[in-house]
Amino acid sequence: MACTRLVVIARPDGGRLRVQLAHTDTPAAKGGAAIRAEHAKQARPARPGPARAPRGGARKLALCIGTSYAGTPHELPGCDDDAHRVAHALRHHRGYGEVRKLLNARATKGAVKAAMRAAMAHSARYDEICIFFSGHGLQVDERVRGSEADGKDESILCADGIVRDDDIRAIVTLCAPTCRLVCIFDCCTSGSIADAPTYGTPEFRRGGRASIIVVGAARDGTSAAQVGGEGLLASYVARTMGQGVSVDAIAGKRLPPSWQTTVVSGWACAPGEELFL
Repeated sequence: MACTRLVVIARPDGGRLRVQLAHTDTPAAKGGAAIRAEHAKQARPARPGPARAPRGGARKLALCIGTSYAGTPHELPGCDDDAHRVAHALRHHRGYGEVRKLLNARATKGAVKAAMRAAMAHSARYDEICIFFSGHGLQVDERVRGSEADGKDESILCADGIVRDDDIRAIVTLCAPTCRLVCIFDCCTSGSIADAPTYGTPEFRRGGRASIIVVGAARDGTSAAQVGGEGLLASYVARTMGQGVSVDAIAGKRLPPSWQTTVVSGWACAPGEELFL
């Protein structure tokens, strides 16, 4: 049974931002419900087999963002640990030589957008960039009237406010055409978090540049979840990174509990393409 709660966030200019965090009555929902010990016993993704060696010589950059909102009404423990876990897996299993982290109070909306823009500004230097986010996702009234079918912008909640899907799309589409970009959002209502064409559509498969792949933990308007303090999508990605996973395999993948389904969107993805180089 779904429900929402209203969160009022103070802004530096003295104003207030009112947002609704959608969550379910499942205790492990990342939308803000408490995590109970018995949910740690739920099925986890299988541990990977032998590590697959990353492609030799590839230049790779990762930006891993996680905020647990400590000391706030919407505290969500474990999101910073998700960022650490994915950063470690990227470095040790996929050969990422440069890994940057933006955690907790440092993950302000300004810092997040600036770090993403900086990565895109230098993307021509890299073969692959990964942007990972773990935290709250939410829906707010659309900024541009008529731009969203449901009238809502999908957004990520940073330490001091939100970054909307419009902003994320504007940033990620700046990626150099020679660089692959993989974006993973382990948060609620992240299915169209970059307003990108969805998996299987002609626009998603269109060529002419390196792939931009966006993976959201949950369909728009639905909740992502944690098990044992770990985001389910973060856990799945980190645990399978050593053996590799294809975009086709992760699109529409159901993670426990069964109501959470991953959503893949993006541009110029080839059939059977690996999620990471």
